[in-house]
Amino acid sequence: GEHGDNPDMRDIWDLLQSYNVEIALTGHDHIYERFAPQNSNRLRSTTGLRQFIIGTGGAELYKFMTTSPNSESRVSANGVLQLRLHSDSYDWQFLDTFGFTRDRNGSSDPNTCTQ
Repeated sequence: GEHGDNPDMRDIWDLLQSYNVEIALTGHDHIYERFAPQNSNRLRSTTGLRQFIIGTGGAELYKFMTTSPNSESRVSANGVLQLRLHSDSYDWQFLDTFGFTRDRNGSSDPNTCTQ
């Protein structure tokens, strides 16, 4: 989106990873984008955080500027992210305002994601 990466968050990302946090939710950019689990250097990592950008609550949507490393899904539509948290996994789906599922998975395994 227009705001892009924020290098000032690298230390916080490392801190979250040190506590085994699995999901980071952000929303400053008015887009929906989901990333594979990654570390603070933006490298794929099985112990990294999966980031969701969910700035899709109703304001004018931004255009996608570039494709960032590890981006797995990008949607330009207003909507909401629904998360279902389990004791050892999580499921997600992004629903647009018309009720259509635009992104989802069946487990926290990125290889099972359908788009």
